[in-house]
Amino acid sequence: MRRLCRWFVLLLFVYGCSASVNSSRAAAPNADGTDEFTIAIRTNTPLTALTFSPDHQFLLGSSAAGLKYWRWPSMEEAGELATEIELIQDLKFSPTGQHLSVVGGIPGENGLIEIWDWTSKQREQQYAAHDDLIMQSDWSDDERRLATASFDGTCGLWDWATAQSVANYRGHSKPVLTIRFWGPDQLLSAGVDHTIRYWPGPAFAEQRVFDNHLGTVSNILVEPAAKSLRTRRLVSISEDRTVRLWQPEIGRLIRFQRLPSVPSTATWAPENESILVGCEDGTLFRLQQDSLEIIDQQNPGIGSLHAVVVHPTTGQVVVAGRDGIAVNRLQPLGCGKSRFHNSPPAEAGTPALAKSPLCL
Repeated sequence: MRRLCRWFVLLLFVYGCSASVNSSRAAAPNADGTDEFTIAIRTNTPLTALTFSPDHQFLLGSSAAGLKYWRWPSMEEAGELATEIELIQDLKFSPTGQHLSVVGGIPGENGLIEIWDWTSKQREQQYAAHDDLIMQSDWSDDERRLATASFDGTCGLWDWATAQSVANYRGHSKPVLTIRFWGPDQLLSAGVDHTIRYWPGPAFAEQRVFDNHLGTVSNILVEPAAKSLRTRRLVSISEDRTVRLWQPEIGRLIRFQRLPSVPSTATWAPENESILVGCEDGTLFRLQQDSLEIIDQQNPGIGSLHAVVVHPTTGQVVVAGRDGIAVNRLQPLGCGKSRFHNSPPAEAGTPALAKSPLCL
């Protein structure tokens, strides 16, 4: 009888431990947060760029396999553009949405530009513009000019319709990775030499250099809201693991946030007052756009992140990574702790020259 009682107690103990373990497993969230994203496409060829079509009905993505587009939101493959660019680095629709710039090239040989008419899906222009890969392009507001950043260390300004060079910017000492129009004639560029450079106007003389970063500056973002140039802000991400917020017109670094991993892609999410930053370790961070405070973080489960876009009407976030494309819905901005657990610490900073937090 005593032996039977001992077995009974032992069974209760084992059952209790098993129930406790199963309960804790059910309650604990996935460490990498993959349940927050739906993986829409798996691929063996990493995607390099994403963009939504002007009518928001298609998602375009590029890789070494070419340029494809999928119907949104079903992600059913709808077609592809017969680009001749071997390695595509960037896709950018013009302000009216009529034209699509596709840039890239062959490493160490040439940088190519293709301009496509999106309605007809016909290529209107194709020409060599640099001596190495074109890493990024940007359209002027009047749609007449295209700016380019190249691995050959220069930036270009082009009358795309005639394939004529308007200007060539030399000042970076190493490859240029990112370029943006700041105003009608002003450009900002950044790259491997750790600097952000401001090109002010018709004279194309470099006026200001921002050298606070301690590593390659891989992307810069111009604040999309309509503000005066003096109050307009710029976001930069760097291999020094920081995200920095600037007021370029007055040469002011407002503040920075240090991330646990190297950021590789970013985008503004203006309707949600936040910035989305994808990292090399596969984590997607969401930062409040004024304070750069980390609000959320997730891991979509597709490896190192290369591109991130937000659907203009649904607010859904789409990320491209080493292993495919994943989709999630961006929740409204809120206060308090992130809903994700075990978030690694981040270091925030406000430079001495920033007199007070900027809230616009």
